[in-house]
Amino acid sequence: RRVHGELDFVPNFRLAKLSLEDMAVRLLLGVILVVLLSKTTVDAALTITTPTGGNGTATNSVAEGSTSGPVETVVVTGGTITAYVITSQTNSSSFEFATVTNGAITVASTAAIDYEQTTTQNIVFTATDGSTTATGTLTVSITDINDNAPIFTKTPVNVSLADGSKADTAVTTVKATDADGTSANNVITYTINSGDANTDFKINGTTGVITVAKTLNATATPKYALVVLATDNGSTPKALVGTATVNVDVCVGCLSGAASIAAGLLSLMAVLFVRSI
Repeated sequence: RRVHGELDFVPNFRLAKLSLEDMAVRLLLGVILVVLLSKTTVDAALTITTPTGGNGTATNSVAEGSTSGPVETVVVTGGTITAYVITSQTNSSSFEFATVTNGAITVASTAAIDYEQTTTQNIVFTATDGSTTATGTLTVSITDINDNAPIFTKTPVNVSLADGSKADTAVTTVKATDADGTSANNVITYTINSGDANTDFKINGTTGVITVAKTLNATATPKYALVVLATDNGSTPKALVGTATVNVDVCVGCLSGAASIAAGLLSLMAVLFVRSI
């Protein structure tokens, strides 16, 4: 029986239940908000500050045959980079990052850095912090070095000259080529290095034309073995040399040079004339 003046107290379980649900919803919303804020921070834009020129676009150079580096060191701001990757390059074996977390681009294959094959190589790379990725490009100009020696098109060369051949009589022309890609390294100078103790011959250093310098005497010197050098004008790392041998037989009664060719033509014409009769 209710006593007058006392207050009724009935627990409101439904109200308590709604309060717990409301707290759970509020907590969940709070967690979601923290995650979103956190993700916004991680996804902040990455900026490639090196190479310079836009967002990681630049040109650099490296000498062919290089074995060391780095060619360029990539610097990125806006996050902690977890991976650097070269996604494409002109020659797939030329360059690489020192390590996956090291932004230094180094030479991967010395043989692939060859001016005579490719004078420019393009590299596309990415840097990521695990969430955001930045892409950059690097153009590498390959500079020429003197890494190819002159090569003669023919050696040895055998020549017969008549005894008593006078100065300026044509002997032969030697020819060498140099595969280097620039004139700084592929221009050739010809010299007679040995085999001509009395300087009986001379050579045009530019054309390779060899001529008689003094009247030849078969009795004094019947045979010569001229060693001819073709030297390029490269200096990095050094000048390179090719060698050819010109064997000269000085004979009594034989013809030389143009006279020999003319005699041969006359002989051939005589044979043809006889056959036609």
